[in-house]
Amino acid sequence: MDADYWALIYCFIIILAFLRFTEFLADSKTLSSSSCRKVVHVLTGIIYLLCWPLYSDADSARYICSIVPIVVTLRFALIGLGKDPTPPI
Repeated sequence: MDADYWALIYCFIIILAFLRFTEFLADSKTLSSSSCRKVVHVLTGIIYLLCWPLYSDADSARYICSIVPIVVTLRFALIGLGKDPTPPI
C-alpha cells in the first residue's frame, strides 16, 4: 500500500480518537458541550495540520490528504442535521 494511504489511515485514527475523547469529556460532564465544541473546532484543524508531514510530495497526495477534512465535515453536517453517524460508545 502506498505511504500516502497509510498516512491517511493514521490521520483518521488520530482525528477520530480525538473526537471520541471530546465526546467522552462531554458525556462525563468534565467539560460542557459548548466548551467541547470549541475545543473540537480549534484543535481538529491543528491536528490535521500536524499530520501533513506524513504525506509525500506526490501529486496524488494532495487529493488523498483532502479526504480527511471532507469526511470530518460531512460527519459534523450529519450530526447537525440530527443524523449522528457515530455508533454509541
